[in-house]
Amino acid sequence: MGSSPYPILAHLAADESFHGTVLLDIVPAMYLAPAGSPPVEASEKALRRYHSWNHAQRWSHGLAVPLEGHVAFLRLPVTGPLAGHEEKIAPRAATWDRLVRENAAPAIHFADHADLREFQCPEYSHLSAPDSVEFTRRLVPYLRAAMQPAAEDGIIAAAASSVPPAAEESP
Repeated sequence: MGSSPYPILAHLAADESFHGTVLLDIVPAMYLAPAGSPPVEASEKALRRYHSWNHAQRWSHGLAVPLEGHVAFLRLPVTGPLAGHEEKIAPRAATWDRLVRENAAPAIHFADHADLREFQCPEYSHLSAPDSVEFTRRLVPYLRAAMQPAAEDGIIAAAASSVPPAAEESP
């Protein structure tokens, strides 16, 4: 089962010590899940576990995650009947496109890039292990380009407001 990003994002927003980079995969059904639903409860449960970490766990996490303070929205591949179902229940124009338009954060949607959209998910929402390695290799340059303005300006970049050259390719 997936989880909703809202409880986690609210926690990070309230945590003055957080200065990290958040790569957030937007799955419409999880992103739009109402309070009290299983996806929201799953995130709240994860936060309760996080708050019960012992000192060694917190220290280890603090050392392992040298972060900088940015958010990038990602839409990872979804294929087959699930892609059609998601478009039916949460159309891209009303969900992803609106999210990108209304927020000042870099955004990368797999379908906007020919080299990212060619992957097939064996069970429609997760890549195979070998494909996940190749997908990540191809995704990294887009992430670097999207996050570059944020790193240079010291603010969250509005990379989503301009279409990168690769996104202009027709599907």
